[in-house]
Amino acid sequence: MGLGMTERLITAEVEKQLDLFLDGLLEGEALRAFEEQLGRSPELREQVELQGRVDASMARWFPAQSVELPAVAGEVGSERSGLLKPLLIAASVLVAGAIGAYFLLFSTQQAPFDQPGEVYASIVDAGFEPRTVCTDEAAFIDWMERRFDQPLVVSSDAPGLELVGWDYKRIMTPRTGVLLARADGREVLVLVEHRENAVRLGDQEGLRVFRRDIGGVSLFEVTPLDEPRVLPLARTP
Repeated sequence: MGLGMTERLITAEVEKQLDLFLDGLLEGEALRAFEEQLGRSPELREQVELQGRVDASMARWFPAQSVELPAVAGEVGSERSGLLKPLLIAASVLVAGAIGAYFLLFSTQQAPFDQPGEVYASIVDAGFEPRTVCTDEAAFIDWMERRFDQPLVVSSDAPGLELVGWDYKRIMTPRTGVLLARADGREVLVLVEHRENAVRLGDQEGLRVFRRDIGGVSLFEVTPLDEPRVLPLARTP
């Protein structure tokens, strides 16, 4: 229905780029060009958000698992058994699809793909290297406005605070923004997401999680410190 119109407005080449974007495989100039296109195209942004909701719902309601089909007594290896198994598989697919459509249409609850503590550990272990470096105010505002439709900046001149750069991770949606920072030499992450996609995040093992909502976005500071150091400095320009 409404989705059909969106699909017609997106070419096959853009759809291919969209798949790479959602999988985190676009980098460098290709990533910057696609993000600029996102900023210009409401239809493309709608498709990104829709796919994020689909992935989140499917990950929550249909975790990967193996299914063993029941044997039919006296028919193992027979023609009837050979016909029955494809029918059972088809029926299972139809039932799963119907249940999935129900929850996708009538449930707004989303499950995170990765826990913030896991993301924190993986980024620190990888050397705390960002995907994108844009720590000056103009670049920061532009990045936030293009990605989240919300101009926002964090003052980088606070004592003991260093803004390192940006990354994306599969946390609340496939492309949750992750700001890498250091406060008093300790690694800190700030997760950024549209408020409608934000979920409640509790403290992690050895880490505190603080939240602040500004305009249309939610910010979550994941930190080993006892208080947030980045969130109080976030502001609209």
